[in-house]
Amino acid sequence: MTKEYWIRTKKALKNGDNWWALIFHFPNLLLFSVFTMFPILFAIILSFYNWNVVEAPVFVGLDNFVDFFRDDKAITSLQLNILLILYSVPTAVIISFLLAVLINRKMAGIQVLRTMYYFPIVISLVSSAVIWKWIYSKNFGILNYGLDFLGIPPVDWLGDSQFALIAIAIVIVWKHIPATIIIYLAALQSVPTHLYEAASLDGAGYWKKMRYITWPMVANATLLLFILNMIWTFFGSFDAVEVLTKGGPYGSTEIIIYYLYEKAFIELKLGYASALGIVLFVISLLITWLQFSLKKRGDK
Repeated sequence: MTKEYWIRTKKALKNGDNWWALIFHFPNLLLFSVFTMFPILFAIILSFYNWNVVEAPVFVGLDNFVDFFRDDKAITSLQLNILLILYSVPTAVIISFLLAVLINRKMAGIQVLRTMYYFPIVISLVSSAVIWKWIYSKNFGILNYGLDFLGIPPVDWLGDSQFALIAIAIVIVWKHIPATIIIYLAALQSVPTHLYEAASLDGAGYWKKMRYITWPMVANATLLLFILNMIWTFFGSFDAVEVLTKGGPYGSTEIIIYYLYEKAFIELKLGYASALGIVLFVISLLITWLQFSLKKRGDK
């Protein structure tokens, strides 16, 4: 915010223009402060303490952060989380782009498709996970019924450590696709139509238009969606793991956010759990910074 912004704001407050705006924003600011800013600040402070809720907090400085790098289980959980991101984020972005291009076209039955793609976003992740638990069922699931129809032996999707993380990634992709499509649709509809008209006059076909016009014009949206999907997967996958596998089998789906939950609310190591949350936040910032840096380097 520039100096001119604060000067204009100060003048507007003196004139009484913004007081009504502040009054109407106050409830939201109050809720945001109580339920978002205060927990964040409390977690930062708590990460420097050992606290089990029952006894008084003990200041330990940076010990909780040092313990993270000595905790093999935490490192493994972080690696599983990165693997989950690698499974889910590119898949969600690519499928959403293709569906957004399809939905953006005028064709028979498109209104039905435009209605259907929005369904996953109106269902909570817990409800979605319950539905998918039935779909993945080894004995009664529709997925294994389809495999059996094709002559393929049934798979224990949630009980086999080889498939459990992939099964959770599929649920996350299904849940993230609608919001990703909405952002892609906004980007696609902002592409100037005269670019396609000029390309058509030059004899460009559908795939050349897609490669040289559509894809470059939505590149910024793609970068944003990679970052958003990564953050959603990092911080929003707990519900799916809790309902589908509870971290199993044999810890194969115990991602870092689930490990954090176990430390905080089962073992009551709130200081260490807060330190895990801060580490997770810093890693997200570093990955976001890296993606923006690569984008800037690519633009030069």
